[in-house]
Order: sequence, then C-alpha cells, then structure tokens
Amino acid sequence: MDIIEKRVQELSERVAEIDKKFENTVRRLQEYIVSLGLVVSDDALLLADINWFWNQHQGTTEYFDHTIETVKRKESELEKIFAMKLECPCLDSKATLGNVIEIARRWQIPFEQIASYLIEKLGKKLARELVKREDIMKNYGKEVLPIWKSLLEETS
Repeated sequence: MDIIEKRVQELSERVAEIDKKFENTVRRLQEYIVSLGLVVSDDALLLADINWFWNQHQGTTEYFDHTIETVKRKESELEKIFAMKLECPCLDSKATLGNVIEIARRWQIPFEQIASYLIEKLGKKLARELVKREDIMKNYGKEVLPIWKSLLEETS
C-alpha cells in the first residue's frame, strides 16, 4: 500500500505542477490578448489621425498631440508583448512618425519646431528609437541632421 500511496502522491504533485503551468499559460495569453487589442485599436486611431492630417492644408504641432500620445501608449503595450517573447502584427511606429514629419513639412512647420516638439512629447529615448534619420533627410534635408543630433544630446 505504501508504494501505491507514494505513486498517488507523486502523480498529485505532477498534476498540480501541470495545472499551475496551464494557469500561467492562460494568464499570459489573456495579457497578450488585452495588449494586442490595445495595439490594434491604437493602430486604427493612428491611421485615422494620419488620414485626417493628409487632408488638411495647414496645421500646427499641437494637431499631433493625440497621435504622439497614441504612439507612446502603443509602444508601452508593445514592450509588454515583446517581454512575453511574443510577436505583434501591427503598424510600425517609425512609419507613423515619418508621416508626421512629412506632414509637418507640408504644413511648413520649421524643422527646429517639429524636432523640439517630437523630443518633448516622445522623450529623448523614444525619439532616438522611433524617428528615422532618413525621414528627416527626405523631408528637411541632410543639413538639419546636426540640429536633430544636438537636440537629442542636450541635457534637460
């Protein structure tokens, strides 16, 4: 009987371990689904914002406030997803900010103004990660790259 009781105990412990792993997997999937849902809805908002901007003939940096806040929120959710070592099919925030830079140029917003705005709203870390030098050069010319670099290096 002792052998049977020992085997039952071992099996019970193993079932408990499997149950715990299953619960962790379900919890992780729930977190992923929530984050993915937020990212997808943020992508829809970003597409609507960019579409609206393209249809405007002029604007100011303040028009971009909602877009920048949405990008920051989305990047925060993406960090959670990537921390789970999972993938996320979503729009590239770099492309969104490339559109913002192009629209700012179309609206004749000076480079120093849009650059300062992006750094202020995104923070230097995100600005450094998400704003592509190619987008700056394409829209404002390579001569403004030292200004961008200088703004990123300034201490607050």
